[in-house]
Amino acid sequence: MLRQTAHLRAAAGLVEQDLRTALGPAWSCVLEDDLVLTVTDGTRTERSMLPAEVSDESWYVNSAWSESEQQAVLESEAMEVVALEVQEILDVLDRVRLACPEHHGDLEACTHVWYCRDGHDVALVGRLGAPDPWGTGDAGP
Repeated sequence: MLRQTAHLRAAAGLVEQDLRTALGPAWSCVLEDDLVLTVTDGTRTERSMLPAEVSDESWYVNSAWSESEQQAVLESEAMEVVALEVQEILDVLDRVRLACPEHHGDLEACTHVWYCRDGHDVALVGRLGAPDPWGTGDAGP
């Protein structure tokens, strides 16, 4: 099954928000029509071609799911692919990866969530560093 450009492009926009919050306003993360992901800090730029196929079709495609459920799963897969690829691009650019504010370790992404390798969720992708990282309207304790 082919990835949907709209899902990937939306994911790139959310990751861009996190790059700008964590690393500065000059950062950009854009997906082109040919599935090339471009990340720049305004000075240095790196591009990466995302695979056109969903990574594990047996995991992300299920005929028993409704169309909306299927789209939600494919959107989550796109979010994870873009977020993790951006972390790799940051390595290539010799930049610090997006990191846990508490433990300072690299963040990973699963579905729509940045999580710390020390075992806790940090924020929704697109809300890193926000006063309300879960988009609930509650800034927390």
